[in-house]
Amino acid sequence: MIETLYLNGCSWVEGHLLHEEEKVLDYAKSIGFEFESMWHATRYLNSSTIEYNTSFKEFYNKYNLTEYISKDLNIKEVYNDAEGAGSNARIVRTTVDYVKQLTTEQKEKTLVVIGWTMPERNEIFLDDKEGLSTWCKFNLTQKFSELDHKSLEVNFVKRIDKFWEQYLSLIHI
Repeated sequence: MIETLYLNGCSWVEGHLLHEEEKVLDYAKSIGFEFESMWHATRYLNSSTIEYNTSFKEFYNKYNLTEYISKDLNIKEVYNDAEGAGSNARIVRTTVDYVKQLTTEQKEKTLVVIGWTMPERNEIFLDDKEGLSTWCKFNLTQKFSELDHKSLEVNFVKRIDKFWEQYLSLIHI
């Protein structure tokens, strides 16, 4: 019997743009959220205001592929590791990391669903030598600075943008 559903992929599996659907907006409002943008929310709880950065991603699983599969198969525990602009390399890396930490019994009771993405997407491991090292999205169709890199220092991002330009024009021709 399947007890856990694990999904991974890019924005198509994540549910990106569901935040533009009226039913998703209505649900967010019903639990006290108001979104000023895709990344900034204000939550009102019993006349007190709490502001924090979040996204609609925490609501997506109620309306995306995760919901349909888990409901049809009656799976209570779900984990959606999908991420917008994620690469196939990221999907493999994070799925393997997830499965490796499971016990043998958990593996037998877990359904893994993968939604592959475009092959021109990739990721690189960056270390700014100032205490931050992380995996970052890297693809041919978007400048590095246009992707999710909020935790990196501005000048470091500019240097990666320059590398991206060189990569695009000199290596991937």
